[in-house]
Amino acid sequence: MSFLPFETFTITTNLTPDEVRRRLSDVIESPQPLGFWSPFGKPYEGEISGDNFEIKKIPRFSKAMPPVVQGKIIPEALGCKIIVEIKPPLGITIISTLFLIFFLVMIAGSMSGMELIFVLFLLYCIILILFETEAERDKKFLENLFSS
Repeated sequence: MSFLPFETFTITTNLTPDEVRRRLSDVIESPQPLGFWSPFGKPYEGEISGDNFEIKKIPRFSKAMPPVVQGKIIPEALGCKIIVEIKPPLGITIISTLFLIFFLVMIAGSMSGMELIFVLFLLYCIILILFETEAERDKKFLENLFSS
C-alpha cells in the first residue's frame, strides 16, 4: 500500500502480446458518450493502441468513479510482461483538490491545529481506502485475465 493513490505493478505471462491484446479486447467496450452502457455488456471500457492500453471499470449500478488502468505490453522470449499503472481519474483528482482548498480556506480557521490535522488525516484515509479497494479489484481481474 502506497501513501499516494497510485499503484504500479508488473504481470509476467506466457501469453503472446497478440493473445494479451485479444483477451483485453474481449472485456473492453469502446467509450460511450454520456455513459450509456448495456447492463450486461463487457465489464470495462477503454482503448488498446498497439502495445498500450487504457481502461476503466464501467460503473453499471452506481455513481462510482473507478480508477484508470494504463498498461504497456512488452514482448519477451517466452511470452510478455505487462506494466500496469492504476491511478484515480483526473476529474476525481481535481474535485478532491478543490474540496481540500475549500476546506482549508472556509473551515480550517475555526479549528485548532490538532483538530485540523485529525480531519485532514481522516479525509486522506478515506480517499486512500476507497482507491485501494478499487485498485485491488482491478489488479486481481487483470492477473486472472492474463494467467495462462
